[in-house]
Amino acid sequence: MKKIWFILVAVVLITGAVFSGCANETTTAPATTTAPAVTTKPAATTASPQYGGVLKVISNPGITNLGYPGEVNASNDGSYRQPALETLLGYNPDGSGKIAPLLATEWKYNDAYTTLTLTLRKGVKFHDGTDFNAAAAKVCCDMVLNSKVQNLTTVSSIDVVDDFTIRLNLKTYDSALLTNLADYGLPMVSPTSLNKLGKDASLFNPVGTGPFKFVSYTRDVSLKYEKFNDYWQKGKPYLDGLEFVFIADAVVRVSSLKAGEAQILRTIGTTDAADLKQTGKFMLNPQEIATDCLAFDSNKSDSPFNKLKVRQAVAYALDNAAIAKAVGLGFFLPNNQLISPLDFGYNPNITGYSYNVDKAKQLLTEAGYPSGFETTLAYRAGAFEADFCNLVQGYLKPVGINVKLDLADAARFNDLRFNGWKGMLMYVFPTGAEKDMTAQFRQRLSSKNTIYPPTTVYIPADYDAKVQVINTERDDAKRKALLQEVGKMAIDTYCLVVPVQVEMGISAFSTQVKDCDMYKTYAMFYHAENIWLSK
Repeated sequence: MKKIWFILVAVVLITGAVFSGCANETTTAPATTTAPAVTTKPAATTASPQYGGVLKVISNPGITNLGYPGEVNASNDGSYRQPALETLLGYNPDGSGKIAPLLATEWKYNDAYTTLTLTLRKGVKFHDGTDFNAAAAKVCCDMVLNSKVQNLTTVSSIDVVDDFTIRLNLKTYDSALLTNLADYGLPMVSPTSLNKLGKDASLFNPVGTGPFKFVSYTRDVSLKYEKFNDYWQKGKPYLDGLEFVFIADAVVRVSSLKAGEAQILRTIGTTDAADLKQTGKFMLNPQEIATDCLAFDSNKSDSPFNKLKVRQAVAYALDNAAIAKAVGLGFFLPNNQLISPLDFGYNPNITGYSYNVDKAKQLLTEAGYPSGFETTLAYRAGAFEADFCNLVQGYLKPVGINVKLDLADAARFNDLRFNGWKGMLMYVFPTGAEKDMTAQFRQRLSSKNTIYPPTTVYIPADYDAKVQVINTERDDAKRKALLQEVGKMAIDTYCLVVPVQVEMGISAFSTQVKDCDMYKTYAMFYHAENIWLSK
């Protein structure tokens, strides 16, 4: 209730300030490059791991695909499938975000960078008892290759060299390919199981090589895994099982954690995070998740957002620093571009749009909307999304843009972002452990994008041409310069989206949880086999 009251007061104050004439330009700084110092992260321990126990993780409901390669996923699916499904490559457990071996032990490009050869790990079993090998890996890769999932868009074909070697034949060099091989969108699933279960059953019955076997999934209630005794990392996992408990209500989620009904709360609001920190009984882990933005149906000729000046008016109407502070309570950072100040490719020379209500009104008038217009803003349920969108609604009203908020569940929101929407959509541009944001521009804001379709979002030809060549640049310094250039075009030249804040996903951990990198390096990747519970 405190957070709701705070947001409502903020909206009233914002609207009142604008109407009282406090609309003079105030510059919003891009953001400090120092991450918020607010927390204690779950750290590795020098104590010997203990066996036993079931780790329970409280999370929001909403799963679309646990175990079918080649089918698009909801943004949370990767985290939920992680205990059972592994990828060819992974991330280093040290939290650095560096690519590390997993089901592939080695990888090597040829001299011309036209092929990438991967050596696969021997002695690995799927949960159904069948062998993981090159033939199985090819089945899963081919399913992704021939789908809308974008992990292998620069791969032309895949060859089985021998039982434990595959070769990816490349259309062009792709700097993001190794990251894509570690991504949850390319899981290794038993071909035998896929054939036996079929697509519909496989979506909610993952059969992989991971440390835990699937037990059951009850929609909006729980997802249960049990220890896989034939896991290839001998002596692991330490836990007997892992269970996700789905609770829609944020207040109930926090109460459940405090009552000891689970050891981890995956996503916690900033107000509750501050309260939990005061108890001293929980560790808080803030993880840079995404730059939160507004996206438009700008490629629709009948939409007001088809006009550049209207998109710019929206940007000028928002006070990014105030919104980030109100929503994040010191955990979030304001941002004036897609890439976070903490990540590779951030451009300090992007001007962005400082808060200026008079300028916003002027641009709307020049665009043919002197009295403004009505529109919608769709968003999905989460820890802070309603607060964010309420504030956006409050800021846009004084300039004449009347916003109707549209709260969508996970399934409908996925349908909107994959198939298009009308008006505005709360858009996220992932940041964080991937660091190099090259792939994100191509996957989320280009003509090759399928997550936010170019049939809905306007993609200028000159901007798009530059995006498509970034991935082919092998020199890091040159690729960074290209990223900075397209980042500036996306915002300063075309205002394709309106960035507002860098979202920090905050998780709360009981001090009983040890050696856990869940929600630490990259929300969809963690080493479940290393986690243990102190007695």
